[in-house]
Amino acid sequence: AFLSNPIVYIFLQLALALEATGICAAAWFLALIQKKIMGFQYDEVYVGTPEERAAKNHADNLHANDHLDMGTNILNGAVATHQLQTDWTEGNYTIRRERVLKNITDLREQVKLAETEDEKQAFRDAIKLEVASLARINKEQNESTRDLNDPADIEKGDVDASETLDA
Repeated sequence: AFLSNPIVYIFLQLALALEATGICAAAWFLALIQKKIMGFQYDEVYVGTPEERAAKNHADNLHANDHLDMGTNILNGAVATHQLQTDWTEGNYTIRRERVLKNITDLREQVKLAETEDEKQAFRDAIKLEVASLARINKEQNESTRDLNDPADIEKGDVDASETLDA
């Protein structure tokens, strides 16, 4: 319904034609026209300069940008060293295995402390998931230690991890 309005359709066609020429972005051109028609002015006219706002006890918050790192997924330490820490991507199997074993130990303690049979069963199910995770870690480590010099064995799946670990 919005695009069926003839005025909107005309402006859209004009904007696309202007964009196609490459002279300027149509959004800037249309904003300039809107500014002239509507009489928009700079923010200082409406809210005042920083000095005027400070005089009225409406000064800018100088610490507003101090915590802009919230919500990022890169740790500050990794950024500061100019090198992203990638140990977790390379498969540090010992640390992963220790973490899973600690989880299993904690879950066994929770089974002992559980009061109802449902709680005990939930913790037992969680232990099964952790054991499956441990098996997956072991399998990943075995696959990563295969002899990569012979691609034919890898494609067939004939490489046994015990063969490469003995070498």
